[in-house]
Amino acid sequence: MYILFLNDMRCNTEQNSPVARAETIEELARFVESERVEPYKENMGSIFHEGEHTYSKCFRKFGPLEWFNYPSGDSFYYPEVSDVGTLESHIQKVIEKWNRDVLSIPSPIPVDSAAPADNGGVDATLVEAWKKHFSHVKRIK
Repeated sequence: MYILFLNDMRCNTEQNSPVARAETIEELARFVESERVEPYKENMGSIFHEGEHTYSKCFRKFGPLEWFNYPSGDSFYYPEVSDVGTLESHIQKVIEKWNRDVLSIPSPIPVDSAAPADNGGVDATLVEAWKKHFSHVKRIK
């Protein structure tokens, strides 16, 4: 998945905002070009300029990109497009992190074994005391 970030001409010029997403960079390029029109100017009030300000626009009026500047630089692909991966790749990273963070903690009980039906030879009173002591711990679902 790719995200297109463009600069909103009404905001801070150093900050790009996410404006579109697509499965390929080419889809984003086609979308941007389909919204592009001959450059035009429009006078309007501005919070950054006293009185009216002339905005130079290059995207279709009332379109989703109207208030954004065209991607800058020599290439459409940098830095305005970001590869954010797939849902599956993010899930895999979470699983790997969990395995690294949680399963690396030593356990007296093997991870792959089922809990024994009894208390493993431990005094039942002691087991109940541990349960009571840790009863405030919420189980993560």
